[in-house]
Amino acid sequence: MFSRNYKVLIIDDDPEFHQQIRFAFRRNFEFEGALDVEQMDEKLKSGAIFDMILLDLILDKNSDVKVGFDLIPRLKKAHPYTPVVVVTNDPHVYNGLEAIKRGASDFCIKANMTRTIGQAPSPKY
Repeated sequence: MFSRNYKVLIIDDDPEFHQQIRFAFRRNFEFEGALDVEQMDEKLKSGAIFDMILLDLILDKNSDVKVGFDLIPRLKKAHPYTPVVVVTNDPHVYNGLEAIKRGASDFCIKANMTRTIGQAPSPKY
């Protein structure tokens, strides 16, 4: 029986978060990572196909600017059938509503990541 790994792109400025997700979901998942917008753009230009994208709202530890909101439409344009799950440490309801409004498939507080990855929408190929 054929079983394939799901390919996930993690876009987050925290390398420890990348490690935690990779360890927690090492079975059946392959991960690529981007620590900033430039690395994200490189991954998108590579032509790689992803089954899910995890996107942090803040990609610079020295800033409070939630650039992730502006990246959602870019990601959906590059990968229209790939679920974008926004992840953040900021639990305000506004963040989830705004992320969904801009095209995200789901929103999760980083402390609740296990639930979200297990229930993320499937890509529509």
